[in-house]
Amino acid sequence: MGVRPFPANPQITAWDNLPGYCWAFPGQLAYSTAAVLLGICCLAFRVKMTGYPGQTYLWLVLLALVPTLLGHTLFNWTLKYLPAYIIGISLLGEPIGSTMLAYFVFREIPATFTFVGGAMVLGGLYMLAREQRAVKMVR
Repeated sequence: MGVRPFPANPQITAWDNLPGYCWAFPGQLAYSTAAVLLGICCLAFRVKMTGYPGQTYLWLVLLALVPTLLGHTLFNWTLKYLPAYIIGISLLGEPIGSTMLAYFVFREIPATFTFVGGAMVLGGLYMLAREQRAVKMVR
């Protein structure tokens, strides 16, 4: 998860008017650094990076664009609107979405404990949502 590029003092609000690319920059810097370091490691350990079918490269590009650049950047952007603890807890829902995708796309049947864990995570997310609704009604 990215770091909010703002001062810790909540009284300082001038930063809230920054354009969207300022929110994305810390994440893009982290993604680029990770890509360069991964490339260096692949070269150092002589990992085969060429010779795969075109569809493999297409899936790799889509994996880089959709969940990483789009998904994680959106989580960083939502820090402007939601407290960090809500965003952090909502990340627990990612494996549930991945499990559902694996079922519908690859016809993978999840193990029993996957359902148990998913139910526990959904229960926790529900309790958070219910508590947030109660806090808003009190204010």
